[in-house]
Amino acid sequence: MIALKRTVFFALLATLFFLPLTVRAAKLYIQHEAHHTAIIIQADLVYQSAPELETLDLPPVDYIRFGWGDAYYYGNFDRHSSAGFSALFLPTSSVMEVTPITAPRLLPGRILAIPAGPEQIHNLIIEISATFYRVYPEQIFELRRMGIENRRYYRAHGNYHLLNNCNHWTARRLRFLGIRVNALNSIFAGSLMKRITATIKPYDTPSVATCY
Repeated sequence: MIALKRTVFFALLATLFFLPLTVRAAKLYIQHEAHHTAIIIQADLVYQSAPELETLDLPPVDYIRFGWGDAYYYGNFDRHSSAGFSALFLPTSSVMEVTPITAPRLLPGRILAIPAGPEQIHNLIIEISATFYRVYPEQIFELRRMGIENRRYYRAHGNYHLLNNCNHWTARRLRFLGIRVNALNSIFAGSLMKRITATIKPYDTPSVATCY
């Protein structure tokens, strides 16, 4: 009888410990790492709204991160100093970063969980899918991969420059979630994150390092 009571006690204790983690699990996050922002979405929702993205053949994970950036600098180990200058001051071609994510809250940087309804998330995913450059709906052009986090980079629409960078891209996609932030004033990742938190009240859990 005592053993049974102990088992019930520890079961209740474990439930109370893990329940907050379950309740606070979100379907959508914004990641701020150094000067960059990206959007993280629950994987099953991505494939439901944009089944053509299943052709990316990602490993089975809970979340997928999408980021947009300069084609020659973003995620390129062979980049040189002139690539950084060109990315900022000259219109250059762009890429989409796609990374399979297991636990968003374990990522470096600052993570914001964004409350959003099913229709809002659906519209956001459709817009993200449209950013990929393709000739046919299922033909997406992979340019390179990085071993870190199994990041993949694909040819994308749009020209990258100082006044149209990764944070502008994120800000414009947030409009599909009803979050109105001025994209033109979103050059810096930190200022964009401050505008997001001023517009909504998501729960904010910094992980390994918090960048501002």
